[in-house]
Amino acid sequence: MSKKAKGESIRQKLKSLSAKSGVLYYNIETVFLIERLLTRLLTDKELSKRLVFKGGFSVFKSTILLDIPWTLMPYL
Repeated sequence: MSKKAKGESIRQKLKSLSAKSGVLYYNIETVFLIERLLTRLLTDKELSKRLVFKGGFSVFKSTILLDIPWTLMPYL
């Protein structure tokens, strides 16, 4: 499968997930891209020894997928 075909396949799966879940496509795409970036950083032998991640992404992911406005975050 070519890179272009693989990218289109992923895009279609994300669009399908968006339609089924009711979450905006760009929110799902953002979470997907950040997860892929983190996966690549953590699988690198040198970087995985030096990087430390905290739990902020979990809160970010929850607000993006649930479409909670950032102004409400202090109250959650």
